[in-house]
Amino acid sequence: MTNLFINARDAMPAGGAITIATRNVRIDSPIVADEQEVEPGPYVELTISDNGTGMDEETRQHLFEPFFTTKSAGNGTGLGLSIVFGIVSQLHGDIRVSTQLGEGTTFAIRLPATAEHPAERRSTLEASPRPSNSGVTVLLVEDDGGVWHLIRHMLLKGGYTVYETSEPREAARICETVPINLLLTDIIMPDLNGRDLAASLSDIHKELRVLYMSGYIDDSILPSSFMEPGFHFIRKPFTSARLYRQIEAIFNARPQEPPDRAIGASGGYSLV
Repeated sequence: MTNLFINARDAMPAGGAITIATRNVRIDSPIVADEQEVEPGPYVELTISDNGTGMDEETRQHLFEPFFTTKSAGNGTGLGLSIVFGIVSQLHGDIRVSTQLGEGTTFAIRLPATAEHPAERRSTLEASPRPSNSGVTVLLVEDDGGVWHLIRHMLLKGGYTVYETSEPREAARICETVPINLLLTDIIMPDLNGRDLAASLSDIHKELRVLYMSGYIDDSILPSSFMEPGFHFIRKPFTSARLYRQIEAIFNARPQEPPDRAIGASGGYSLV
């Protein structure tokens, strides 16, 4: 939602209005459109609309492609909407866009409804015991400011010592001055991918452990070099409890959790 709000704001440089609406909908037969498949059943629909500049059809067709952006250099990576698409698809929902030049844009997201009471769900999410290896020093490399702050908060709450940067090339300077135990890095970044970053930092800290993260829903966009024994991966979005468990697994050398269904795994991969 934050990503969609930021895009809406940027589409209204002279000001405007963002409208948020929700409603319950029911789908009676399967829908397949824009590489998304929605099964029949009850859904909650969230729409976020702006009355900004809108988009032409060619731009709309490329919206969810990684690194596609209409913003100038330094003002956008082109990853935000692709991650939004991945999260919605991971949750077995769909996202649709209606837009027209000069008349604004509307994103409509449908997510499966549940009868589970919110309080029950909240109690399971908040059950994040302090990890046993909380003395670990973590270098967090994440180029998305909102995600960066959230993950940093999770790590600090877990008792980890955290150094962070949004610039992959700044990470080497930090490693040269501070003993780092774990590199927690996004895989896909505009300037330097996470694997190349990890390789360069391992020359500084030979015992450096690495946990990769990404918001994509499958491994088709990842270079084959990422997929090798000992590869540790956690998919965004994740809870603090899941992050703690994955870090503990890396340092305690115990079996990993089963991978999420949307990502295939074989051999020694660790895909969470």
